[in-house]
Amino acid sequence: MSKVAFDNYEGAFAGLSYILKTVDDKANLCVVSPDAGGMHRAKQFQSHFGFHGHDQVGLAMISKERKVANQIDSMQLIGDVKGKTCVIVDDMIDTAGTLVAAAALLKE
Repeated sequence: MSKVAFDNYEGAFAGLSYILKTVDDKANLCVVSPDAGGMHRAKQFQSHFGFHGHDQVGLAMISKERKVANQIDSMQLIGDVKGKTCVIVDDMIDTAGTLVAAAALLKE
């Protein structure tokens, strides 16, 4: 059996670069995790803004409950996103149901 070297590349860096270039008001940015399991990832992404001098970027999370796989029963927003430009950070998208529901919840 031979060994194969690999690196885990984060796609977030491309998104970070785009956001830094295109969003003028960084003070009104908020990174949102669509579920509790993604909070570590969202906090990491948020911290990258701090490395670029934008410590005021907010953080929020959506708490969701499922009836069965790929079917959300209820969602609650934890954090203040009113008037903010939200960036939802997730690891992968299967049906995009969570992403669409999260975006709708943030818009309320």
